[in-house]
Amino acid sequence: MKNFSDRMDVPSGVVSGAGKKGLRGGDDMFTRRFAKKVYLVFLLAGLVFVPCAHSSARRVILMIGDGMGFKHVEITRNYVGRPLAMEILPQKYGCTTYEYGGSYSSSLAWSNFNYVKSGATDSASAATALSCGVKTDNGNIATSHNDLQRLQTMSEYVRQLGMASGVVSTVPFSHATPAAFAAHNNHRDNYTAIAREMITSYGDGVGARGNTPTIAVIIGGGHLYWASGYIGSNEYNALRNGTTGQGWTFVERRSGVDGSLSLASAASNAVKLFGLYGGSGGNLEYRLANGTGANRENPTLAQMSLAALEVLQRSGRGFFLMVEGGAIDWASHANNVNQMIGEMIGFDEAVATVMGWVDRVDPLWEDTLLIVTGDHETGYITRGSGVFPNVPLANPGVGVLPTAGVHFAWNSTGHTNSLVPVYAKGVGSHLFAQFAKNWDIGYATYYLDNTEISTIMRLVAVPEPTGVVALAFGLGCLTVSRKKLLRIHRA
Repeated sequence: MKNFSDRMDVPSGVVSGAGKKGLRGGDDMFTRRFAKKVYLVFLLAGLVFVPCAHSSARRVILMIGDGMGFKHVEITRNYVGRPLAMEILPQKYGCTTYEYGGSYSSSLAWSNFNYVKSGATDSASAATALSCGVKTDNGNIATSHNDLQRLQTMSEYVRQLGMASGVVSTVPFSHATPAAFAAHNNHRDNYTAIAREMITSYGDGVGARGNTPTIAVIIGGGHLYWASGYIGSNEYNALRNGTTGQGWTFVERRSGVDGSLSLASAASNAVKLFGLYGGSGGNLEYRLANGTGANRENPTLAQMSLAALEVLQRSGRGFFLMVEGGAIDWASHANNVNQMIGEMIGFDEAVATVMGWVDRVDPLWEDTLLIVTGDHETGYITRGSGVFPNVPLANPGVGVLPTAGVHFAWNSTGHTNSLVPVYAKGVGSHLFAQFAKNWDIGYATYYLDNTEISTIMRLVAVPEPTGVVALAFGLGCLTVSRKKLLRIHRA
């Protein structure tokens, strides 16, 4: 009963959707009494009750543009000449990203240009907040700020509900963001220990905090043939030889082989899928703004996302998926606008692909929640040096690369404490309005904290069958469903 009692007050939650007439034409008092009696039956019987919250999703998809701030979206929109797919999502807010012990002040952010240059999170702390719903300090992977406690990841949370989970990234799979959804470590740089935990479940490497059950899908960079240090040779060989003991279907980058085709083939019948790709930096080769640059031996982020969705959907019990456009951050650290816009376009194409997939499997979005956000802002993009971000960037025209110092300015090579955008659609997306209570005077939006995104995902995630409970009472059966919470059927 722990999961249910943690999520909602059963009697009042059940009664709230029963309607004015009650169960058999009576008043709400009868309904309330009946619901309480039914709840007692569940308690006495020791049965697991699948919560019938007003919002429940079989599919929870979180897409993270690493380093993506509001101006990354604007500069990319200017280049492509239309709103991005993520901007079409109906729910739009801002989000704070600071690490444990930090804070954000809207008034200071818009009165002191240098304010957001300090107090910034890193990707490990930010991903931990999104995954675990708890603030930690920079460098930690799903561990507490004092390095003493494992924090429950989103993957672990849905696993206890019987749901599957997966992570996808354009940077090494053992990098900070995907790692915080599938491993625990006291430091993000312990890549091979993190990789071992993600591949084999054994969390006994440097900085590890114990064993972690493996998830169902991992697709990302870090292939040791192109970049060393992100996966140990023992784990790589075990994947290739099928000796991990975890049931992985393994597919990898191979010279002369189309990565999208090999990945799609592997995903077509896999129960658990591990895709290992990458280039010389560990990440998939940068896509440039004009669409060139990427290597066909690696799949695109959109293709990786589709493969993950296919495998996870096959589980039949619902799932959580995290998709990261990780190289947006890397390009922004380098202040490379061509690579940054290219990676933003690739990320947004993945968003559009996921939206299209949901339209096919869940046309009314009744069982799916999609969230798109950044983990932090990188590069401090503004109209000019010292110009606040609420001033629009200069637009050189569709398909024309903007020039730094002319159309915009990089004001940092690092992370900032700026707000990042949040876009959402689907069941439970209205909950953002309940958490986003603070108003930002510069971006002119309400904002919430990144830990609250995790809270919303946990409130919404429910396995299949969604919100249905049946009990035999001799001649009758009680059914609790989302649309009509209490209904009597005669057998």
